[in-house]
Amino acid sequence: LSGDLLTALDEYEARPQVNPYLAAGLSAVLPGSGQFYTDAFADGTSAFLFTAGTLGAGAIMYDLERAAGRPNIASGIFGVVGLVFYLANVGGAFQSAVRFNNFETRQFHQEIRNSFFHLDYIEKTSGVTFSTAF
Repeated sequence: LSGDLLTALDEYEARPQVNPYLAAGLSAVLPGSGQFYTDAFADGTSAFLFTAGTLGAGAIMYDLERAAGRPNIASGIFGVVGLVFYLANVGGAFQSAVRFNNFETRQFHQEIRNSFFHLDYIEKTSGVTFSTAF
């Protein structure tokens, strides 16, 4: 069993881990790409669309307001909202990488518990009986 446990530990070390700072950096360059890096495709797509949509709408509104000689209020609002989406996208990519790594670790812990430390195995080998009723 100890050899099996060492093999499982080696397999855990070989599991993919993602770098949260790289995910944030990728999303800073191209919104949503950090989420794609961590396999959160729906989050990446929505981050890209919301950020591009609000910043693009702000740019279009700015051109329309400037051409009309009007104050730049709507474009400023779209720009601020777009900036908030952009910053949330970068932070979301970082958190997405942390969640990915935590999921991989929890999945490994559960596999180890099921394989080596479940109550049936302990009861059979030690002679101790555990109560399952709470």
